[in-house]
Amino acid sequence: MIWACVFLLAGIILYLLYSSIWILTLQANLKELEAKIESLAPVLRQAEEMQKEIDSLTPRVQFIQSLREGVRNLQEVSLEIQRLLPPDCWLDSLSFSPNPNGAIQIQVNGKALSYSSVGNFILRLQSTNRYKTIELKSASLAKIGEREIVQFQLGLQASSEGGEVR
Repeated sequence: MIWACVFLLAGIILYLLYSSIWILTLQANLKELEAKIESLAPVLRQAEEMQKEIDSLTPRVQFIQSLREGVRNLQEVSLEIQRLLPPDCWLDSLSFSPNPNGAIQIQVNGKALSYSSVGNFILRLQSTNRYKTIELKSASLAKIGEREIVQFQLGLQASSEGGEVR
């Protein structure tokens, strides 16, 4: 019985020693981890600052992307208008401006060899169903050298739905 008590007491002492060593090892590991965390704190602060900067730039990037998309749409409209020109018409200028109601106002200035060519151009534009209004603002005869030509100005209004020119 005494031997059993001695063994039991020895076992308890060994367990306490083992537990103490284990606790000291864990405390050392904990101190190492705390040191690593402290060394990474500046990196974390820098990452947070960079994230704030990224967040502040996101609206600008979205704005630039919407502008890029708008320019692409206006280029498509410009190419379409040029494609619809009769062979005896040519453009001097094409300008775009937004309206507060979301529509895009397009001003077309050009020249043609006849009034019927201008009318043909207007009919071609109407056939696309892209424009809410097509208005002949002016058409007048002018001379280039010995040749009489028609100078014309059109006002087109294209609707803009979802950022696309229609």
